[in-house]
Amino acid sequence: MERKYYIETYGCSLNISDTEYMEGRLAEAGYENCQDINLANVIIINTCTVKDRTFLEFRKRIEYFREFKKEKDREGKLLAVVVAGCIPQANPENPILQPFALIGPDCIEDIADIVDAAITGETPKHLKTDKKDSRLNRFHIRKNPVIEILPISRGCLGSCSFCQTRFARGSLVSYPMEEIITQAKTSLEDGVREIWLTSQDAGAWGMDAGSSLPSLLENLLKISGDYRVRLGMANPDHIISYLEPLLDIFTDERMFRFIHLPLQSGSDDILNKMNRLYTITQYLGICERIYGRYPDFSISTDVIAGFPGETEEDFEKTLEALKKIKPAVVNRSKFSARPKTPASRMPQLPSRIISQRSQRLARLVEELSLENNRQWIGRSCRVLIDDRKKAGSVVSRNNHYKPVVIPLIPGNREVNDCLVPGRFLQVRIEEALTYHLTGKPEITG
Repeated sequence: MERKYYIETYGCSLNISDTEYMEGRLAEAGYENCQDINLANVIIINTCTVKDRTFLEFRKRIEYFREFKKEKDREGKLLAVVVAGCIPQANPENPILQPFALIGPDCIEDIADIVDAAITGETPKHLKTDKKDSRLNRFHIRKNPVIEILPISRGCLGSCSFCQTRFARGSLVSYPMEEIITQAKTSLEDGVREIWLTSQDAGAWGMDAGSSLPSLLENLLKISGDYRVRLGMANPDHIISYLEPLLDIFTDERMFRFIHLPLQSGSDDILNKMNRLYTITQYLGICERIYGRYPDFSISTDVIAGFPGETEEDFEKTLEALKKIKPAVVNRSKFSARPKTPASRMPQLPSRIISQRSQRLARLVEELSLENNRQWIGRSCRVLIDDRKKAGSVVSRNNHYKPVVIPLIPGNREVNDCLVPGRFLQVRIEEALTYHLTGKPEITG
């Protein structure tokens, strides 16, 4: 029997890392990744449950796979489907999952065994494990050869009333510093130039083991070389306790001057209903201290529109907070109740009001993003090329993690040969669009 799989991944960078790890286990077991679904005898879908919208997208996709499997079975080409990730872990009893093999995030070490069983017609459900290993320093297959998505922990310390992911990922388990640093060293030796420190909450790293995030970063940056480190999401209530030592770390230019600091709401009443353990005054104080040290620092944030109990005044406070913060990136969400969460049992706002507020939020986000990007026009900055999204251009990041698109120059081989992923170069910013910059290499010839 052929051993070919097709895989789709949804959700955050931690999910992408899970996929890279699973592909490593499958490769070791003799399975081959194929990009054409028609050539595969097993389909794997790595899922995300953070929003209702992502669940609805999954439901459409799994229905397509169900019909595709029936068609292949009628042709005598038996096809297995495996559902991985947060959806089966958080919702194992959901009827739409029952025909398929299931594997949870903590069990992905055993993905090859699950696939072996699935292609013989079984539908194993593997959602619990007694294994305590960190999963680091194992062979994995990077989606982008110049980017290492490096998980530093699993789970979190929070209990946000809207979050279903915590049911799937569990409580915080920080991976050992030594193992994190070893994997970072190995990745750099492999040609990686950009390290993403990823986690459900990177800001909580070490709090279960008597350490802290600044200590991890300080030791990580002892690795010599010209590379960049991107810090993942850090909840405000954690970084308050070590903000100044954390900001000291960003004096090292190998750290992208970027942080994902979720706001969620500008109203203390709503933050309390969300069970977010900080106030808007504390959040704004963090931003003030960040900008006081690094005026161009890129803050990425998350905002939910239409949380249960949100009044018009509450929503206006969120808009005003964003105007003060002036974030570089805003991940906006229309509130949708996720099953089993405390927020799902609260009185819900009419969908019409949620949609209207989401639209108003979108307009403000576009204004803020464009205003933020325009400040870079005419400036020269060093960038790291990390991807080639489409023919004719490459995507790079400056030291503040701003996306800078660099068009290839027709007929200029000297310049174009420099525009390859993993390469650092100096560019001048020529144009600011809503969500990215465009730049021209400062290379003669």
